[in-house]
Amino acid sequence: MSPKVKSASSRQKGSDGESEKKYVISFTWMILLTLISFILVGAGVMSTGFLIPFILLLAMVQVVLQLVTFMHLKEKGHAFPVVFVIGAAVVAATCIVAMVFWA
Repeated sequence: MSPKVKSASSRQKGSDGESEKKYVISFTWMILLTLISFILVGAGVMSTGFLIPFILLLAMVQVVLQLVTFMHLKEKGHAFPVVFVIGAAVVAATCIVAMVFWA
């Protein structure tokens, strides 16, 4: 007898289906955050002083979602990349704050 080979549809029903669902949910949130940013800018309903920090906050949320979802930073055994990403975020935030107060 030949061994049975699982079809692609049967493999997706297990844990792969769960991870695909998480990818779709995370991607949907990213699209919604982008749409919110575009709508707020296009509608002109907020002052620039509040709009820019709010859009930057939405962008930071998107970055965290992308890192956790697509870079698999929440999985075990990824301590070094997590430390590296956090370190880079601290350096980037320090540079941004320095540039804001430089002028």
